[in-house]
Amino acid sequence: MAKKNFENTRKTVNEVMYDVGYNDTKAFREIFSRITGMSPSEYRNRFN
Repeated sequence: MAKKNFENTRKTVNEVMYDVGYNDTKAFREIFSRITGMSPSEYRNRFN
């Protein structure tokens, strides 16, 4: 869900994080990076 939000919207990382159910920015960034191999901002820049 977070990946689709980064690909299809202009929401901030915090907005996407809250949309997918996270309240801790550090935890969201760590999990996202572990799954995708890149940070949320890197992912957005590559796939948006």
